[in-house]
Amino acid sequence: MTSFCKRAPGGLAALSSILVLLSGPAANAQQPPLVREATALVAKFVAADTMGDAKAAEALWYPSPPGGGVPYCELAAEGFEIMRSAAVLTGTVVGDSVRVSVRYKILGHAWSEDPQTAGRTSWRFKRRVTDKTFVLSVVRDSVGKLWIACIRRVPPNHLTISKWRELVPLLDSRSLEEWNAAVRDDALGGH
Repeated sequence: MTSFCKRAPGGLAALSSILVLLSGPAANAQQPPLVREATALVAKFVAADTMGDAKAAEALWYPSPPGGGVPYCELAAEGFEIMRSAAVLTGTVVGDSVRVSVRYKILGHAWSEDPQTAGRTSWRFKRRVTDKTFVLSVVRDSVGKLWIACIRRVPPNHLTISKWRELVPLLDSRSLEEWNAAVRDDALGGH
């Protein structure tokens, strides 16, 4: 390095410029994400979301507040949807982002009432067997990291049937009837 600095015009300054260029932002930082990168990130989110891992799911959304803060783009959904399955569909490049569609097969909506007033059976469920598609936008930040962008919506909030079954014993009688009807509708409808 010493011989290069002595012989090259600009010496150390030229070497410093080269090092800054090499350590600068990733070469792909200004490029839209690749569709396969975007769909992989969304698949990672869907896995965390449906297994109830809110911290892992939140960490994939941009901007992530320093030191925590309000999760999911400063918007919150009350409760969550119980889903039978989720499929990450196709991604489409739109400007500097990739929009990835996710289709959820939903059985209904669940939420918790205040356990102090509702008692042991504080969980509620409302049947709504349907398919629902969300479109998530994946962007690349200035250093090349991929994020799911907060664009005009509350992020999906789902649980799998297997995770939800842990809470079924805490349903009130009306909600338990709704849950049983949703499972029956699902079985009959081939959902």
